[in-house]
Amino acid sequence: MRCYMACPRPSGSAPKHKSSGDRSIWGGTPRKRSLTLSRHRTSVSLEDAFWTEFQAIAARQGTSVNGLAARIDRQRGLDIGLASAIRLYVLEDLQAQLASVREPVRDS
Repeated sequence: MRCYMACPRPSGSAPKHKSSGDRSIWGGTPRKRSLTLSRHRTSVSLEDAFWTEFQAIAARQGTSVNGLAARIDRQRGLDIGLASAIRLYVLEDLQAQLASVREPVRDS
């Protein structure tokens, strides 16, 4: 299992996870992603890992990325940006998946 925690490094040393083929979060510079919410064009800055998982969630739910983003946008508070709300939604979804895997299967 890959560790996503911040690993201690000597002061001034750069992370060594930046190869172009590496899918780790360390090379995850946010990129602008275009969305249309209620016929209004907007963009969010998300790392590839969050964007890829966000697309997978939308597909699993049978909706478009724009549709899922619009739903998150309607539900978020005014004190949180859309990109942060999407990240938290992705995290919550992954945590729910992990919890369902960890729960023991009971025989009926």
